[in-house]
Amino acid sequence: HRLNLLGVPWGKHIPTRRQRGNYSEQWRLKWVPDMIVKVIEASLYGNQILPAATNFAVERARRAKELPELTGLLDQVILADLPEAVEQVMARLDESAALSHDVLHMMDALLPLAQVLRYGNVRQTNQAMVKRVVDGLVTRICVGLPVACRRLDDEAAQEFFDRIIQVHATLQTLQDEAYLMEWFAMLWRLESQIGLHGLLAGRVCRLLFDARQMSAREASRHLVLALTGLEREPAYPLLQAAFWIDGFLKGSGLLVLHDDLLLALLDEWITALDTEAFVTVLPLLRRTFSDFSENVRDRLVKRLRSGLAMAQRPADEDLNEAVAAQMSAMVSRLLGPLSALPEAS
Repeated sequence: HRLNLLGVPWGKHIPTRRQRGNYSEQWRLKWVPDMIVKVIEASLYGNQILPAATNFAVERARRAKELPELTGLLDQVILADLPEAVEQVMARLDESAALSHDVLHMMDALLPLAQVLRYGNVRQTNQAMVKRVVDGLVTRICVGLPVACRRLDDEAAQEFFDRIIQVHATLQTLQDEAYLMEWFAMLWRLESQIGLHGLLAGRVCRLLFDARQMSAREASRHLVLALTGLEREPAYPLLQAAFWIDGFLKGSGLLVLHDDLLLALLDEWITALDTEAFVTVLPLLRRTFSDFSENVRDRLVKRLRSGLAMAQRPADEDLNEAVAAQMSAMVSRLLGPLSALPEAS
């Protein structure tokens, strides 16, 4: 590890499952004559490997300007068992996080530090020092995220979408009550933010719902607000409504399958769209539904074929064949050809 840090790749570390300490590390060694030049270059930092690696790491930390570079360096010095360098890198990381305004970088930096805080490591890294840096990162992320999420285009919204999911999972793993309270309070602020991109608004609502911070009725109310927002302006809010659905449902179709109210709201919104509006949102909706497992899609088709909310319809009400045909065509466009799916029993 120390030689690799110094740029002398004599050994290549081979990851193994269930590593419990240094003894389980596996390496593939290969000496190349040109490496002697790299050894001579590394000797500028010290005549022995330990001091040379320490001095090199401290110098890199001093010159580093971005959080991702520092977190990557921290991982290297921990593996290389350089306690003096770890302290210097952590101090530099704390300083850099305090001055950083890039929320995405802070969110990226949180995961590796949280893993050290949660699971520790064989090098016995100072946990209190790591905790102090994580404390600062969580607070800065929660303060800066709502501001950073203003006026995002679709590409930027996707970046924040991925990071929000990552940070949420990280904090759930840590199970620190103070972190979670701070995070959920920020999610509520973000959810109520005017102009928030639909993809993020939908996902934030889903995270609060899954964490039991938001009731099913309240989640349905937010869905109604997102869907009816299209009445204010023509095309843009329409796409944002589709993005909201994508953000809320992405990765799991079980919720819409088992929640009659949610399915009814989606059904009502889609069937109310005119042809032009439907064609506008179709690619995004198709992407959302295609992300569901095949089993979920099959069951969803069966439910829609058998009629939505049958129990709520009077027994003597006749089925409108024209509407049924229209719904069948719509489901086919969203989920794929119905002929490829099993018949409803």
